[in-house]
Amino acid sequence: GETGVKSVQTIPSSRLLSTLEQKVWLRPLLEAALATLPTGSVPALADWKLRDDSAIYDLEHFDGLRTAVVMANGLVGQFCCALKLKGRKEPLATWFKLQENAPFGHFAYLLRAIEQTIRQNRTVYPVERTLLTTGILDRVMQSHARGGERLETPELAIDRKSTRLNSSHSSV
Repeated sequence: GETGVKSVQTIPSSRLLSTLEQKVWLRPLLEAALATLPTGSVPALADWKLRDDSAIYDLEHFDGLRTAVVMANGLVGQFCCALKLKGRKEPLATWFKLQENAPFGHFAYLLRAIEQTIRQNRTVYPVERTLLTTGILDRVMQSHARGGERLETPELAIDRKSTRLNSSHSSV
């Protein structure tokens, strides 16, 4: 389940590298994620040439979970992810292979959810998921506009349960 997001902070490109040096929990995860990329070696942190639109979106959840989205624009053009599991020393990491040309297969699950919503005449996942993700995006953009101010987000105390899509009706 999900307990919602307690606070958000956008860390702009001007502070991105120093933040990665300071946040001891974040750097090993970023390095593990980058190691999954098929593009070869990633330059040392000090040699990164990032665009001005790079940022870190730092989220603190009500249940104590910390998440960060690192938008290292200019470093790589890929998506990857890493996470630390309790009781496991090394992070788990993966690369998301996106289909860069039509038919854009990485949208298949979104299309499946839309199709099932239409067929079943009801949403196939809780509306709270959309409220939470939209609320997070709104607040990180507000933090960005305020120069990276940390914003408390009591309105994002949205409980939701994770769901599985029933794929038996989909032909995507």
